[in-house]
Amino acid sequence: MRIILEQDDLQAIADAVVRKLSPLLVKVQEAAERPKSVAARTVPIVMQEAPRATRAAGDVIRRKELCQITGLSMTTLWRQEREGFFPARIRLTDFSVGWRRSEVEAWLATRQAV
Repeated sequence: MRIILEQDDLQAIADAVVRKLSPLLVKVQEAAERPKSVAARTVPIVMQEAPRATRAAGDVIRRKELCQITGLSMTTLWRQEREGFFPARIRLTDFSVGWRRSEVEAWLATRQAV
């Protein structure tokens, strides 16, 4: 499978990354600008657990979760996949399939927000 991204698609992905990281960058910048006492030379960063949709790029998404993430039915996703507009499924066993999380997230990033 070959994915071709145009400049608008890449810009949409970059904009999504900036939107996600901006609040964290503002907090870090504010913490860096605050005067530091001798006792507190470092700023603790509290790491929250990543949402299920972005845990690991190598994850595989199964049918039920795919429908929840995209908000589309399996029939619509099947049609989109067949026409080449949605990432192709991968065969896990003789009776199960999945989709690469990284490909689905990239596809979601190219969709327009309503």
